[in-house]
Amino acid sequence: MQKYYITNGKEFIKKSGRKYYICKSPVLADTYTVKTAENILRNRLCKAWKETFYLEGVDDFQRIDMSDFDTQVVVTEEDDVDAENKIIKDIDQLATVLIDLDIPSKIKLIACKKELEKSQSFYDRALPDIDHWIMAHNPPAHIRAKVYGIQQNLEQKRKEVKEKYGYVLALIDAYDNDFSLFKLQKQLEQKRYVPYTPNTYVYKMLDDLLEVN
Repeated sequence: MQKYYITNGKEFIKKSGRKYYICKSPVLADTYTVKTAENILRNRLCKAWKETFYLEGVDDFQRIDMSDFDTQVVVTEEDDVDAENKIIKDIDQLATVLIDLDIPSKIKLIACKKELEKSQSFYDRALPDIDHWIMAHNPPAHIRAKVYGIQQNLEQKRKEVKEKYGYVLALIDAYDNDFSLFKLQKQLEQKRYVPYTPNTYVYKMLDDLLEVN
């Protein structure tokens, strides 16, 4: 972590006992965290020193004047510890998730792909059956409600199958092309189901029916 001298450009502050003194060499000077140095500059030095001394970074020679403390965000040792703890926690969680993953082999993924293709084919054929049955019949209300329930269930299942089929294709593609984790994540995101965008006013008209009831 960055440390700071308290200096006026030619002289430096060092502590001996409970008092602060001026020395001529940075080798003999004390170094501090920015928060500690700010406290010394504000509360431990005489007025004349406060007017001429400032903080200077040991590594980057960054200068911080008294006037800067009112506007700059000060990073304290506590902030560094919090940031370190967050990094440790995040990386640990990521590693744990990756280690515990049950990654399927390419052979298993190909088998899944075939099964999903069968399911998708079934739903693609079943839903038109319902559409044509509706056009050919005029059932009472309680039958229409049941038909709608069946149709809705099949639509939901088809949506889920299509999404998972896309995921499987992305995973197989990752095997074939040796994708990085980052690229695989992006590929999977692109396969995620996207809500339908209405083409006409009819969709809103049906939504309005829900508000009425």
